[in-house]
Amino acid sequence: MFVNNNQKKFNISFILLLYLSLIIGFLLNEDTLGAANIDYHGTTIQVLKAFQNNFLFTLFNYEVTGARHSPFFFITLYKLYYFIDNDLVFRLIFLHFNLLIPLFFYKSLKLKFNNFLNFKILLLPLIFLSPTFRSYSIWPDSFSFGLIFFSISTYYFLKFQKKKKFKDVILNIFFLALSSYFSPNFAIFSLYYFYNFSLYYIKDIKKILIIILTNFFLSSFAIYYIFFLDINIFQFGKNIYGYDESIFSILNISNKILLVSTIIFFHSFIFFINKFEARYLNRNNFVIFLISLIIVVFSFYFHDYSEVYEYIKGGGIFYKFLYELDLLYLILIPSTISVLFIFSLVKNNFYNLILIFVLFLSNPQLSIYHNYFEPLLYFCILFFIYEKNVQKFKIKNIFLINIFIIFYYFISLIKGSIIKVLI
Repeated sequence: MFVNNNQKKFNISFILLLYLSLIIGFLLNEDTLGAANIDYHGTTIQVLKAFQNNFLFTLFNYEVTGARHSPFFFITLYKLYYFIDNDLVFRLIFLHFNLLIPLFFYKSLKLKFNNFLNFKILLLPLIFLSPTFRSYSIWPDSFSFGLIFFSISTYYFLKFQKKKKFKDVILNIFFLALSSYFSPNFAIFSLYYFYNFSLYYIKDIKKILIIILTNFFLSSFAIYYIFFLDINIFQFGKNIYGYDESIFSILNISNKILLVSTIIFFHSFIFFINKFEARYLNRNNFVIFLISLIIVVFSFYFHDYSEVYEYIKGGGIFYKFLYELDLLYLILIPSTISVLFIFSLVKNNFYNLILIFVLFLSNPQLSIYHNYFEPLLYFCILFFIYEKNVQKFKIKNIFLINIFIIFYYFISLIKGSIIKVLI
């Protein structure tokens, strides 16, 4: 009882400390992403005004706003924003609503890691110190709204895996649909969920049919809005930045291989530090290494990201660092390691293959932003990846993970401050 009481006191104190850090960040107008404040005032507020001034015109001519966010986000918030009539209070309400993300992250940890009861709380910094979570909690954005409902859908997916109740399947689909309406990049995760559900209900055609029809019904409003009303809510770059957009550049295959793979590796390797040792580069894996290198070299040759870098400021931490040093050719090194890392995850594992495929497709636009993968990747690593190493945490693993996330947070804080000064 004494140990349990001490554990509860520690847990409460730890959560309050993390919460307090977020409130301090709010009071100091923290922006670890560097441009969340600008996006909020330059896009979010302006589109909210457009809906307030002429709702129907903005709804049916949404592309004229130039926004690259779902209109559902603005439709949901514009009345609340003008009813409150106080920007500070509005943002503070939004911040507290965003606390559902760490709440369902923790609830999911409890479902996933029963044998890890005492240490789950120590993984909360993955969310609370996430630059994306913090910046978009302080400066409202559609992505964090989408992440809220995605975290809830994740919880019901894990609940289904544990209890095998069909109602959890429906709740998972419902909250993923909500997530997708706020941030369409989450919609692609329905492929991963459907694959898992269909395997379990492979002999129950009725339930599979219900799953398909439920997905179709919940997506029908978006399908009608985009395809039948011919309203283009997706901006790939041409209308905003003025450069040519071929099918190849929209699909962005070469850039995705170079950049998305390094982003996945950057946020994943610390979880698999015990697995990926020198033995993965031995003779038996030389062929995989060679294939990885060839893929990366061809991708580097065909990639065109540097031409638009000055406009969109994306690319991920490795790309940005090497670009600023004028050593972009060295991206071949982290990209090859990253592709090799991904090969090791998907080898003989179709679940992981689908998940990686979904992650690559979740960023369809030409610009590749680091923040669209973080903290999303932590949900994927802890709750979706089929890998024994994730199931066998030790206290030293948590220690290393927290060192990593603290380091990444402070680097992002410095980078965000520099961007604000330059702008």
